[in-house]
Amino acid sequence: MRPVGEVEFVEGLYGAAEALDKQQLLDVLPALIEQSCDPEIEWFEDPQRADSRIYRGHAGVLQSFTQWLEGFDEYGFVVE
Repeated sequence: MRPVGEVEFVEGLYGAAEALDKQQLLDVLPALIEQSCDPEIEWFEDPQRADSRIYRGHAGVLQSFTQWLEGFDEYGFVVE
């Protein structure tokens, strides 16, 4: 499997998650990350964030998303 680029990953994530609520997104993220990311991925968060880190591997990407989503009681978006 060819690892996808950043643009393809984000497009896939938004395309797959547009109709999901927060819990549904958390439920599908492990499979989406596994399908979309190289197992040795390095996930760099915005260095301007006070809690910015680098996460490694599928588990790291999932941890980053999970921690970010904890900040929302509800989560949703609309792609324009």
